[in-house]
Amino acid sequence: MPVTSSGGVWGSIAGTVSNQTDLQGELDAKLAIAATNVSAAGFVINEDNMASDLDTKVPTQQSVKAYVDTSVAGVSGGTVQGTDGTYDIQATNEGAGAGNARGEYSIDLQLSRDAVTDVASGVGSVLVGGRGNSAPGVHAVVIGGEGAKAFHHSEVSFSSRGLNVAGDNQISFIHLAGSTADATPTELQIGVSGGNYFTIASGDAYRFKASVFGIKSSDGTEYVDLEIVGKIANIGGTTAVVGTNVTMVYDRSTATLTATATADDGNDRLAITVTGKAANTMYWNVKLELQKIGL
Repeated sequence: MPVTSSGGVWGSIAGTVSNQTDLQGELDAKLAIAATNVSAAGFVINEDNMASDLDTKVPTQQSVKAYVDTSVAGVSGGTVQGTDGTYDIQATNEGAGAGNARGEYSIDLQLSRDAVTDVASGVGSVLVGGRGNSAPGVHAVVIGGEGAKAFHHSEVSFSSRGLNVAGDNQISFIHLAGSTADATPTELQIGVSGGNYFTIASGDAYRFKASVFGIKSSDGTEYVDLEIVGKIANIGGTTAVVGTNVTMVYDRSTATLTATATADDGNDRLAITVTGKAANTMYWNVKLELQKIGL
């Protein structure tokens, strides 16, 4: 009996084929296919380096794994997706090499490090290239440059270079948010909840500009648009405003809608406090621009 396919004649089966089982056995024999092993079949190739580059054969699992393992081992500076959601450059590179462990769900694309701590170590943090940058803050971002450190929750930082150590001369942006239901003064947080505030480490000084926007949630009939510019420093553990703040009101519907920027020495932080209006739900959004100098 001739055995054919659209590609031609494979061969013939001698003797009597009495049933489907016999036919399958004869076909398997012609194709040299065992029930769990196809490596002996003519259309299968076991070649670790894929040197033959054939389009008429399929490789074995072993040869595919060997080829991929060899190829990946030869890559320098490639990106790696971790099991915890990280996406970073782990291979050896200039400076301090691969660096410390990254935070969960972080993205670290920085190639050059001055220390093993120059990585995106915060959960969900991002380093977009540059040199000697680090992002230990949760959801913090450094957008390149050299020697910037994003310590705070959701802080976005940049530096062209520190004066003495990394992170001692940089600019940053932080978003504050919150709501008020009456005229009770309310301190805004980084994010709507979670107790995250802009803290100031000992030996750090900042010039800040807080752009404050508040508006009534239901119809927008109550609103305020103002900016507060000032300086704050933590000297030997004492946090205080330096000089006098300047407040510029651009527009507001009611004179009592306001905001202040004060030093919270007990918690070593800059407090942005807003005052809404009785019986009115107000939503608040603050862009905090920071210029930092380490003392």
